[in-house]
Amino acid sequence: MSRNEANVDLGLAALLALVFSLPGLDGASAAPDWGSAATHLRNVAVLAPQALLFMLIIDIRLGGSAPETKPRFARELPGTLLLAGLLVGAGLAVSLVLPPAGTGPLADAGAAGPAGPAHPGILLPLIALSALSVGWREEALFRALLPGLLERGGASKTAALGAPLALFAASHLWQGASGAVSALVLGGILCLARARGAPLRRLALAHAAYDSLAMAALAYGA
Repeated sequence: MSRNEANVDLGLAALLALVFSLPGLDGASAAPDWGSAATHLRNVAVLAPQALLFMLIIDIRLGGSAPETKPRFARELPGTLLLAGLLVGAGLAVSLVLPPAGTGPLADAGAAGPAGPAHPGILLPLIALSALSVGWREEALFRALLPGLLERGGASKTAALGAPLALFAASHLWQGASGAVSALVLGGILCLARARGAPLRRLALAHAAYDSLAMAALAYGA
C-alpha cells in the first residue's frame, strides 16, 4: 500500500471519529428518557443507517465484512452469552464503585421520564431494536472500522484498538464519570475479545444484550 493510500485511511478514520463520535462529548446533552418509545424509535432511525454505512465502508475499504456478519447464531451463541455475561458483571461492578445518580444498577446512564415508561409490550421490543442499533453501530465503528483504518494507515495493532477505545470512553462523558469509566471497562473487554479473534457479530450482539438490560432497568427503575 502506498503512502498516499495510508494517508487516505488515516484521514478517513479521523473524519469518521470527528463526525460520529465527538458530538457525544457535549456534557450538556440531556439524558435520554429510556422509558419513552420515541427515544428508541429515534435510536433506530439514526443509528441503524449509520451501522449500515459503517459496514459498507468496511466492505469497500477493508476488504469485506460478510464473513464476520453472516448469521451463525447457534455456533455463536455460547461465546456471545459468555461475553454478554462479562459485560453485565463488569457494568454492575462499575456501578457499585461509581453509582450514577438517579439510575438503575447498570452503569449506562439515563433516566426514566416523569410520565413513566411505556407499556412493556410496546417498549421492550423497541428497546431490543434500539440496543441492536447501538450495538452494531458502536462495534462496527470502534472495534472494526476505525481500528482497521488505523492499522492500514500504519498504526500498531495495540494503538489501532487503544485509540478508538479512548474515544469510545470519551464519547460517553455526557453520562458523567460513571458512564465514561463504564464505557472504558466494557469497551476494554470488547477490545480484548476482538484482539483474540472474536467476530464483529459476537461483539455487536453481546453489546446489544448488555444495552437491552441496561435500558430496561433504567426505564422501569430497577
